[in-house]
Amino acid sequence: MALAAESETPPLTAAGFRAIWRRLGAPRRMVLALSGGADSTALAHLCAPLHAHGEAQILAVTINHGLRAGAAEEATRAGGFARALGLPHQVLTWEGEKPASGVQAAARVARYRLLIAAAESFGASTIMTAHHADDQAETVLMRMKRGGGPRGLSAMSETSFVAAGAGPAMVLARPLLGYRRAALVALLHANVHPFIEDPSNADPAFERVRVRRELAAGAGPGFDALIDMSRRAAATAAEDERRERAAFDDLNGRFHPWGGASFLSREAPADAALAARLIHAVGGGAHRPDHNRARVAMGVVATGRRASLGGALVRQWRGRTWVLREPAAVLGRAGVAPAGVVTLAPGARTCWDRRFVVANSGDEALTLGALAAAPDVENAGVAGFDGPAEAKAAMPVLVGAGGRIADPCGGGKAFEALAPERFYRCVNRFH
Repeated sequence: MALAAESETPPLTAAGFRAIWRRLGAPRRMVLALSGGADSTALAHLCAPLHAHGEAQILAVTINHGLRAGAAEEATRAGGFARALGLPHQVLTWEGEKPASGVQAAARVARYRLLIAAAESFGASTIMTAHHADDQAETVLMRMKRGGGPRGLSAMSETSFVAAGAGPAMVLARPLLGYRRAALVALLHANVHPFIEDPSNADPAFERVRVRRELAAGAGPGFDALIDMSRRAAATAAEDERRERAAFDDLNGRFHPWGGASFLSREAPADAALAARLIHAVGGGAHRPDHNRARVAMGVVATGRRASLGGALVRQWRGRTWVLREPAAVLGRAGVAPAGVVTLAPGARTCWDRRFVVANSGDEALTLGALAAAPDVENAGVAGFDGPAEAKAAMPVLVGAGGRIADPCGGGKAFEALAPERFYRCVNRFH
């Protein structure tokens, strides 16, 4: 769901927030990400009546990233804010060694993994964050500077799906996207609510801070123009998605249990947008391949040759166009780290190669890896396999002491291919 239009944005009151909560499906159990800053404290203030009146059970969760002095004290203060509003509170800490580079990106992954874990423990189906309209405008401007297309410029939606590794998907809700930062601060001042000033919000070392200052100075597109751009881009992206799904259906598109996808071949090259979407779904990459590169790849495939793009291999076979996981990428022969062989303990689940959720329901530890990386079973037949032979190499198998235990074509529940989820539902899985 895109940012709500101004006419759809209710007043910034408890009653107005209740209307937004109902629009979100009135979830009965929710986790609120509470940093203690103005934005999340305002969200806690608006949520509190739902909790007090028994309409929803809300757990406020503060993540201590441990990245700066005073972080633990700030988490304690945030807990005080929550309790003053009648909300239960929990502090979770990002443990372990921090990376030497890419700390902010790693912190984001850790933050969402911890929030998702808290939601699972609490029995919540929804996580709420306090992203607001100014965040939206800043995100649009940052992506515009990078040359983002409709999917990028549509920025944040009111709802999306997230999961941690092999865990179940849940809703990530951003109920404040229709409101300005200044309105949230004014709400707190009017109700005499304290909040924490994050010093990083004034540090020009961060791109978002520089963009915020640029917007405040009136340089470049204004706030209203950026929000309008976001809404129009979201509408375009939604129409593109509808068209791509319809094209897949019209071509008798199928997802296969071993992780690939196929559709009927035509004389003309396949639609580049559909191809890019399928390559992203099957290849397991973080982003879609470039549209022009997808167009060139499909032109190659239309001549009967193979094309490799975005971690996927595309080829024609038996009247269909097949999108497979690139075996060289899984085995570490394409300049990337291999998917790896892991030991799966009894009862454990894992997300393998970003393409499969794999579960060990037995009572012995099993080895999980690509079929081609399991020398004892590499040449074994795979019952029910219906794709080109080279697709077998990248298919996962579970191997026990007595040989292969299971593969995705065996009809059991050990393997869930994520390509359909990545194509239809777009769950952001944090690994």
